[in-house]
Amino acid sequence: MAQLLVSDVNAAAAARFAIATGGTVVGAADILSAKADIFAPCALGGVIDEVAAGKLRAKVVRGAANNQLATTEDGDRLAERDILYAPDYVVNAGGIINVAAKYLGWPQADSNARVEATADRLADVFTHGKTHGVAPQTAADQLARQRIAKASLDAPDELAVAA
Repeated sequence: MAQLLVSDVNAAAAARFAIATGGTVVGAADILSAKADIFAPCALGGVIDEVAAGKLRAKVVRGAANNQLATTEDGDRLAERDILYAPDYVVNAGGIINVAAKYLGWPQADSNARVEATADRLADVFTHGKTHGVAPQTAADQLARQRIAKASLDAPDELAVAA
């Protein structure tokens, strides 16, 4: 059975959410050291800094906030501690894919297929990281740069969307 730990700098908001979900409130000062399988920062960017990377007891960082890492080195610190980081712009790509689909007029089925491919892209990031001995955020950046370079070569005079 899963247990949800809830934390927010606004204690009243955390309490309301905990009541609504059956979660348990953990103070903002204690959330990093709480024993958990997954730490999901969902509103605050840059929450994983040098101090947080050292305190974190979760096995995985996967949240909905953008720019969860304060620096690239903080992702390296997580990797050194065997904490798996799922890069935010990989796992949260569905929103921008749907925006691009509307803007570019893609059929809904194409948009859905691109969103559903998120798990495969994340697996590619982890595989690339292991193969090349780099942390996931570096692997994601390398793969993104490769895709952009390839798209630029394939269609140099057009906006290339590679999702």
